[in-house]
Amino acid sequence: MELLLILVTALLFTAPIYIPQLFFLSYLAFIPLIYLTREKDYRHSFVIAWLIAIISSFLSFFWLYYPLSELLEMPFVFIFLILFLYILISSLGLAIWVILNKFLQPKNSFSPFIAAFTWASLEYLRFSYLNINPFNYLAYSQTSFSTLINYASLGGIFLISFLTVLIAGYLVKIYYKPSIKRTVPLVVILVLIFFILPFRLNSTENSTTEKIDIINLSQISNDIIFEEVEENTALLAEMIAESNNQYLFTPQNGLSFDLLRNNYYREKFFSQIESELESKFLQLGSKAATRSNIDSELKDSLFLLDDNLEIINRYDKISNSLFLTNFFLREEITSILNNFLNIDTTEVFRVKDNEIIELNNLKYLNLISNEIYNPLNFNGQNLDLNLIVHSSDERNIDFKVFKNYSWGAAVLRAAENRVSVLKTSREGYNGYITPDAKSKIKTISDKGVIELEVLLQSSSSYYQSNPERIAEIFLIITAFIFIIKSIMAIKDKH
Repeated sequence: MELLLILVTALLFTAPIYIPQLFFLSYLAFIPLIYLTREKDYRHSFVIAWLIAIISSFLSFFWLYYPLSELLEMPFVFIFLILFLYILISSLGLAIWVILNKFLQPKNSFSPFIAAFTWASLEYLRFSYLNINPFNYLAYSQTSFSTLINYASLGGIFLISFLTVLIAGYLVKIYYKPSIKRTVPLVVILVLIFFILPFRLNSTENSTTEKIDIINLSQISNDIIFEEVEENTALLAEMIAESNNQYLFTPQNGLSFDLLRNNYYREKFFSQIESELESKFLQLGSKAATRSNIDSELKDSLFLLDDNLEIINRYDKISNSLFLTNFFLREEITSILNNFLNIDTTEVFRVKDNEIIELNNLKYLNLISNEIYNPLNFNGQNLDLNLIVHSSDERNIDFKVFKNYSWGAAVLRAAENRVSVLKTSREGYNGYITPDAKSKIKTISDKGVIELEVLLQSSSSYYQSNPERIAEIFLIITAFIFIIKSIMAIKDKH
């Protein structure tokens, strides 16, 4: 029976990642979790929670094998072993929370607020010092609950986790002793969530709309690489010709050749589209060498072209940031990777400069690929942007769960910053997310031009200017509860 409940709990935690509309199952998952661990000793509780987290992590993050293999270039056995250890370590969070929550809870009752404070505090500590898995946060299970996700504009993913566990905690409390008296606080919390913040955020003053086109490319497979480049280039030119709006965005690696070095294909492509770009701006995704050294390693880049086909801006992907971000042993790990695995990590941990691009009334920030998975840090600057463009290439990880994580990350960035997010992807979800975290368009169709009417408003959120304030409050409250509980435990012992 215990093993069956462990599996059911893991599935309840995992289900919203596969079907985001099932976000409420995350709340129900806490009922068997607490049931399995409440009456057990600390060691048994730790093992149960860790096993649940490991099963859930394997179901949610198995696709990490592909970016990991690309980063390390090792045999399958070693990659699988590293992935296994990676999941073991990143799964410890749930087990530690169960132990801490078990210690802090009152003896004869269950406090949802204590559960929520401890969960949010541990997520904040993990994010700050051991963020080896940027997806492993409870907020990703709630991205279809747009009303709740809006609270990210106040406290980011940590406030979302707090509210999620708070709701789940009251369900646990009601499960153990069903009564109207215990239901009232849950109803009050849900009413506050649905009406307080959304009412404040519904204003669209000082906003405008702009029609924008996404060029959605399908994967072209041809045994002869030159023919594939020709087909892809012709298809892209054809879709650009179909566009009727001023701003056009293509996905990461939309072009199958180096825009700077492959003169033949560049000139041929430009000749096909030059008559179609009158008073337009086109952002092209392509691999390309650096300007200073055309013999350098190719980078995934975005090029902004005007109607004269002049490159007026370039944005490069910094590095693979899926692993070891905000890691307290970062320098040591970097040294090991450099010395023993021959992996160049000079740019892996470099802080990305957020460059705002201004085009008439359009101000936007580019994010390539996995840069979207970490909350934006503007260091208190008032950047006054109204659009985030997320360009990605998801052909190499063809799993729905990964595509859901990718879209979920875009939803969270929209909510945190109160900014529209435009997502253009090869073989992934394409579409538009409003500043209040609602998915207006979400499609994975093979190819075509997607016309969007995007709401543009200046970014303004509490989280932007104080990204750690609410999380620090959670941590202080949890520390205070821990000190009081420790003093009481010592007093009882003596």
